[in-house]
Amino acid sequence: MQVRKQAFSIISLITYLFILFLIPKAIAQEYSPIPAGVLFNPNQAHMHALSPQGKLLAYLTLSGETVYLNIVDVDKLEIKARFNLGSDVVTQFYWIDEFRLIYNMAGRIKSVNTAGTENVVLMDHIYDMEGIDSWYDVMRHWRGWSIASMLPNDAENILLRGEDIKGYASISKFNMFTGEKTDIANGKKHKIHEWSTDMQGNVRLAYRYKKGQVEVFQVEGSDETKLLLKPMMIEGNSLAYDGRSFVNQRVFFNAFSFDGKSMYLTENIEKDKFRYVEYNLEKQKIVNVLAENKRFDIANPQSHEIFYNGFIFDSNKKQLAGIRYSAERPVTIWLDEDVKAIQATIDGFYPNTSNLIMDWTDDRNSYVVFSFSEQVPGKTSIFIKNKKRFTVVSDDTEIYVDHTLATTSFVSYKSKDGSDIYAYLTSPIVSSDAPPPLVVMPHGGPWARDYYGYDPEVQFFATRGYAVLQPQFRGSAGLGRGYMLAAKQSLNGVMLDDIADGAQWLIDKGDVDRNRVYIYGYSYGGYAAIMSAIKYKDLYKAAVSMASPLDLNAQLKFYKKEDYDFAYEYWNTLVGDAKSNKKELAAASPSENMANIKIPLLIAHGDKDPIVPVDQFDKFKKALDRKNNPNIRTQRFKNVGHGFKNPSNNIYFVEQALKMFEEAK
Repeated sequence: MQVRKQAFSIISLITYLFILFLIPKAIAQEYSPIPAGVLFNPNQAHMHALSPQGKLLAYLTLSGETVYLNIVDVDKLEIKARFNLGSDVVTQFYWIDEFRLIYNMAGRIKSVNTAGTENVVLMDHIYDMEGIDSWYDVMRHWRGWSIASMLPNDAENILLRGEDIKGYASISKFNMFTGEKTDIANGKKHKIHEWSTDMQGNVRLAYRYKKGQVEVFQVEGSDETKLLLKPMMIEGNSLAYDGRSFVNQRVFFNAFSFDGKSMYLTENIEKDKFRYVEYNLEKQKIVNVLAENKRFDIANPQSHEIFYNGFIFDSNKKQLAGIRYSAERPVTIWLDEDVKAIQATIDGFYPNTSNLIMDWTDDRNSYVVFSFSEQVPGKTSIFIKNKKRFTVVSDDTEIYVDHTLATTSFVSYKSKDGSDIYAYLTSPIVSSDAPPPLVVMPHGGPWARDYYGYDPEVQFFATRGYAVLQPQFRGSAGLGRGYMLAAKQSLNGVMLDDIADGAQWLIDKGDVDRNRVYIYGYSYGGYAAIMSAIKYKDLYKAAVSMASPLDLNAQLKFYKKEDYDFAYEYWNTLVGDAKSNKKELAAASPSENMANIKIPLLIAHGDKDPIVPVDQFDKFKKALDRKNNPNIRTQRFKNVGHGFKNPSNNIYFVEQALKMFEEAK
């Protein structure tokens, strides 16, 4: 009897200790949000390229503002070298041979070996300093360089595009080993601002910008002395378009076919949505529709920001292998059946991520794969076909091992007038019986859109218990011409209504707490946050704005003064004629409505913003100091542009936003 009592006592003690220590720890781990410093510092890999013999893989990673080049031994499947390239943006990146790479950093062409010990400038902004005696000489000879063609049949030379301070672009043949330069097409002479080459490096198209109009020419002749420009026609129509606003841009050039007989275009000449087509130059007509989508534009003038979109070529087989574009998620259409089969195998290994085949060896045994999702900033792997084996060479998810990230779905809801509005909805991590709070996050632009993938700000709020809605309100790009123009001259009307309708939809379903709905945005999204705080003051409990236009008349005046023709016409089309609608623009400006702010509002701006001048913010702040609306707080960030590059600034800002939301319960 005594023994049984003792045994029971020991069991009770163990149970008590388990309850006391282990269960609370598990609960604490479950509800402990991932630190913001981890969320905002993914080391995302991009611009993957296999060496000519396929023995090495090179890719770039970005840590803060520093660019690193990573070299991986494909056979050993290990990182051979990693070194710092600098803090400027790398926009182009190619192999010269098995030991050297060439890249474009901020308009200078540079070369580096695979050990990182020979990082040299091949082409500086000024090609030859001889005879440069004055500032005038410097400006006259200055060029911003980019690589126009790697010339696949020429191991020594490449084609460079050089843009002068007036915007004229010239094409030159450049020897990477001797530094010798030969001019092929003189942009200043022909008043040409852009050129396009075919797969062999022949200059085929020329673009002239004149008073906002873009003229497109076919180029005949192989050197400057014999160059002939003829107006480019598409099915009997001139390819010229109004370059000030992409509303009227119905055709975009992408690439030439390998045989040079066709062009691959993006067009919506007779359609609502852009599609990829093949245009035969001899027949002068569209001969094939390569890709189209019922809901989304295949591409638009804003989609260049998505690095994986476009055409995928196999230089060994000299054929178009596939096409990639962005719908609710990335879509890849493989025209090559072998690669299509490999894609299916890869997706079977990684079913929860978008898996992009970025490159492969000539023997088609090794494939470079970049995988990502809303939970995975980026993972680079090498898939070995004959072994059916993956080796991860770069994985941003390693830092999230002890945490859970939120999931995102693509949804639609009805607007007040019955239109279908699309959105990304991210569910909060912390679950409870009570509906969660909601952060509505309208995108900037507004002629832009959100794309599927990892977003540290979305994850920040979601991992702290907030649902996040990213509405693709009417006026967004990427969902067809009609959808984009449905909000024309309704900057603070249809757009704000569509955004609010998304929040109301979630409230009506009981999916979010109606008393804890907030709005947060940048640029136009910031403008929408401010004006929504006025128009829908009973819906939103607090609002946060960054880098938003505060005085629409001043914004349009700035665009006009700085000759930002595209931006001026874009906003002029969006809000109505600036000259005749000054009163309406003033009425739609936050600067004229600060007395109407009845909920907590945070307005922030960077002092180096090149898009929305900080003087709008400064004037707003002075007026606020006089009128003293206690609901409005302001923050001015030093050395910050149109948004945050430095993670520490971004972290501070989202934490301030979260604090405001929590206080506004």
